[in-house]
Amino acid sequence: MAVVIGAVGLQSSLGYHGRVINYTRLGLADPVFFVMFGVVAVAATVYFQAVSLAPTGTWLWRWAPLPWSAWWVALPVGALVTNVLIIDDIRDRDWDAKKGWRTGVVRWGLTWSRAEFALLMALAYAAPLAMWALGMGVGMLLPLLTLPYAVLALRMVLRIADPRALLPWTPRVAMLGLLYAALLGLGLALPTG
Repeated sequence: MAVVIGAVGLQSSLGYHGRVINYTRLGLADPVFFVMFGVVAVAATVYFQAVSLAPTGTWLWRWAPLPWSAWWVALPVGALVTNVLIIDDIRDRDWDAKKGWRTGVVRWGLTWSRAEFALLMALAYAAPLAMWALGMGVGMLLPLLTLPYAVLALRMVLRIADPRALLPWTPRVAMLGLLYAALLGLGLALPTG
């Protein structure tokens, strides 16, 4: 299973602007980022940890069930990772159009990409509430500490007219995702009772 996950991850990385599969030209970068760098990355991390504790089988081919919490945790991570890409796409929309890349902003316009950014941000900040409500513990609310910075990032994406003004927001939203994920990990480590 480890080999399969690794091969899929490698192919998705090479496919960003590859010659055989080029999902930027196909307009599939946003869903691929959400799935691969969010859902699959988080679920695979949990899986590899679970497999390392499995009592039988060769390490590369062992099987371990994934807890449902791994999928819940993966959703907000995927949303924030994809938002980093969306900021870049908004900023580079004219250049991407010239290159033939069919990003969301090139295909459907600025309003579409801003709405997508807002929707993914809402998903990221609704997820801790859902995880807490599902009994994963009060520690799952820790990522909400980053909400003020997320609101600031959202305001900037919705209001900035000059795409070059978004340049500093790519690393800022990436840092927001990192801090969010660290707090989410801390929340998972805390006792649920």
